[in-house]
Amino acid sequence: MFCKYCGKPLDEGSVFCKYCGKQLTENAAAPAPPPMPNADIYTPVTDAPPRPYAIPKRTWQYVALASSLAALMGAIIFGLSQFNVF
Repeated sequence: MFCKYCGKPLDEGSVFCKYCGKQLTENAAAPAPPPMPNADIYTPVTDAPPRPYAIPKRTWQYVALASSLAALMGAIIFGLSQFNVF
């Protein structure tokens, strides 16, 4: 027996090709799943309160870093202006 897709030799009765992975036999139509009980009256719960918007922790770290750098630059400029560099 050979794979009809890749032509490699296969064991008799194989369902899938062990080389290319293609399915060798056609499956019968799968049975439909049973209907959900009370599916016609089911409605999703939407009464949950909205979650408050929270700024991610990383954003606060970036804000703190930017503020620190701005304060440092201000201190450097102020210090240099005392020596009439600017």
